Parts: sequence; structure tokens; C-alpha cells
Amino acid sequence: MSNRDRLRVGFARADLPSVRFSSLRSPVGQIFFSMSDCGLYDVTFGVRRDAEYRRLMGRRAHKVWRDDDGLRDVHDEFVAYFSGHSFTFLVPTDLRGVTPFVGKVLRMVKAVSFGSVTSYGLLARQLGHPRAGRAVGSALGRNPVPIVIPCHRIVRSTGEVGGYIGGNLVKRALLDIEGYRASGVRGR
Repeated sequence: MSNRDRLRVGFARADLPSVRFSSLRSPVGQIFFSMSDCGLYDVTFGVRRDAEYRRLMGRRAHKVWRDDDGLRDVHDEFVAYFSGHSFTFLVPTDLRGVTPFVGKVLRMVKAVSFGSVTSYGLLARQLGHPRAGRAVGSALGRNPVPIVIPCHRIVRSTGEVGGYIGGNLVKRALLDIEGYRASGVRGR
């Protein structure tokens, strides 16, 4: 790698945030999550070890360290959600790494309330792009903070669950926690 390339990589990394992380065991498996100085930066399923999560986050963050005590409030929000004691998350989110379209989709999804669902197509129509159901699904696949921004609440117009960042079993489990039973979506 040339000096110029190293310099370019160094400047690109300098724009990345520093994040602290924690994890918890949940009804849908191990969840790792991280916070930047602006808010919740990442929620990841399927990682089992700190070193693996650090390596993953190292691609998106300048510095990564574990901080269970500092993230206790976020941890407690997840515990309250999974135990049925809270239906919303108060933690702010940091979406600076997403495109404007993905950000717009995620802001709309954040408004879908606990126990409710909407369809990819209906969300596309609400965005003013009635034929963009697949683009909405693709945008949801880029959600850096699933559960907190509840992309699991977006289903197919037939009521089938569709895809999910954490896999269909996780999506079904989250919908079960919220009392949703596949039976179609209103306002298709």
C-alpha cells in the first residue's frame, strides 16, 4: 500500500465514530449493541464472542470497547422490551451511516407501533414510490439498529413475514412477543 493510500484510509477512518458496546442474552439469542456519541449505532444478532463483534464493528468504527456499566440503560430497555414491560425504546439512534433513502424508510418504520404491522408495499406508497416495495425491503436490510427501529413489523401484504436481518425465526419470535399472528395486513 502506498503512502497516499495509507493517508486516504487514515482520513476515512478518522470520520468513523468511536463506539462502546455491550451484549445480552435474549429470547431471540445473543444480541450485541453499540453506542456512539450520537446514539445507538448498531444492534447485531448471531455473534457469540466479544472479539467477533469488535472485528465486525472495526469496519464501521474508529475505536471499539466494551462498556457494560455505561450502557446499562440501553441493556435495561432491551430487557424491558423482551419481558413485556415496555413497548418503546427511548434511546436515541445514530443513523449517520445510512443513505438518505434508507434513513427516510427507517424514520417511517420507527412510527409503526408495538403489536402493529404494515406491508413493504404500503410503506412504499406512503413514501411516494408505489412500486418501490423491493427497495423498501432492501433499505430495511440495511437497518443498523433492528428491534429499536422495528423493521420486524414490516411484512408482506399477504401477512407472510418476509425477510429479516436476524433471520425469519428471529422475526417470527419478535412478532410473537408483540402478539402478531400472520393473517394479512390492513390497507395493503
